[in-house]
Amino acid sequence: MPDEKRPFRGGRLFTSAQALLEASRCLQCENAPCTQGCPAGINVRGFIEKLRTENFRGALRLIRERNILGEICAWACPVETLCEGRCSSTQINYPIKIAALQQFVCAQEWGATPALPPKAPPKGKKVAVIGAGPAGLACAFRLVALGYEAEVFEAQAKPGGLLSNAIPPDRLPEDVVQREVELIERYGVRLSFDSPLSDKLTLDTIFQRGFAAVFLGIGLGEAISTL
Repeated sequence: MPDEKRPFRGGRLFTSAQALLEASRCLQCENAPCTQGCPAGINVRGFIEKLRTENFRGALRLIRERNILGEICAWACPVETLCEGRCSSTQINYPIKIAALQQFVCAQEWGATPALPPKAPPKGKKVAVIGAGPAGLACAFRLVALGYEAEVFEAQAKPGGLLSNAIPPDRLPEDVVQREVELIERYGVRLSFDSPLSDKLTLDTIFQRGFAAVFLGIGLGEAISTL
């Protein structure tokens, strides 16, 4: 069971009873506008349906197959304008607390065997990913799922990018970021820290080391003048 003292946006993480009660409010809409409102394409209706029958593992698989950063997104996404903003229950009273339910489901994985998707057969090629922010981490995870080797080169001493450097911990707890990064490593992604693009690490040297492709996920750490 998750630690019920962990905060959820100023409150507490759902208990099992609270999660089941909230999930029971879901109308299970045929067109699932909540899923349409999720940029990651998570099957929101599907994972809530499994949650209602206490199939927490099945609910978690539906989240992870579309978004390895599912718990991070449950904390950080502006759900009010995305999945929850599209919820049909709004027409009756108020939207289903989808983010809280997704947090609850992902928290079931703490201390348990992770529900990671199967990998495709190895393709014998490796891809370099520059930047260990959310885009780079998600890209590397998907590459490994497709059968490629993936190594992430991060300029800083820790992963996360803006997840770790810009979002306050009361909005996105550090342990959530750390745990999902560990999931990605466990899946087979290699992380190399203190490795900025430089005279020693250039696109040319990366290709010389046998990488077949490079994904640039360096983000926008500083403002750029338009003048």
